[in-house]
Amino acid sequence: MDEGLHQTVRSVTLGCRPVLSVLCLHGTNWPPIQGNIQLVVRDPRTNKNHPNVISTATIRIPRALFLTMLNQAKFVACHGSTSIVSSRDWTNGPSAGEIPALHAVQAVLSQKLGVSNALELGELVFTARLCSVATTCRSGFKVDRHNADSMIAMLTIAVSILRGADCFPNRTTSYSHIKWVSIEKFISAVRSKDPSRIDLDPIEFCIRGLCISSAYDALGFYVGAESFATLLEKQIDQL
Repeated sequence: MDEGLHQTVRSVTLGCRPVLSVLCLHGTNWPPIQGNIQLVVRDPRTNKNHPNVISTATIRIPRALFLTMLNQAKFVACHGSTSIVSSRDWTNGPSAGEIPALHAVQAVLSQKLGVSNALELGELVFTARLCSVATTCRSGFKVDRHNADSMIAMLTIAVSILRGADCFPNRTTSYSHIKWVSIEKFISAVRSKDPSRIDLDPIEFCIRGLCISSAYDALGFYVGAESFATLLEKQIDQL
């Protein structure tokens, strides 16, 4: 296990809820410079706790699977409160179910994003790699068994769509909107907390959450954007 990730391992072991975020990209390689990112809006019918929140596609996963995937990650750097990591690239195919990261990604694509048929028919082809890890724990805050169960540990996998980006529906039971936006517009929307930057109504929808901050930091690290933590500090200073 990479020494830079020991704190995350400890947090998950103590009971932080493990979550996978799938950062779908199209028209870009990794590291990403330009191209599109897939964003979703949590449908109020199936997301009672976070209705109408703009996010990436996420799913709760078993702790053992989280730690197995994390064990394949190499720590790169800290970007704000997010750990930037790297791994090898995996490409989906007939043996995808035997590779933990691909198995997890395909679960999200099938269950949440409505492309199970395209995966089964081989119409959707992608590569996946681990790109960031973050927790809701504040820097310097001690994690123990008394507070861990109220926290989230999020592992983000960057999924580059090689073929079949048009297979994704516009909505599913989980998400009222599924849309592609440019990386540039995404970063601008997060910086300004303004959904109108990605053509969504700022009155009806909001853009927030650990999946968004993790995705922002994972992309921002490579395009030279300041960290999400720095954005928050500036916003607090302006109050």
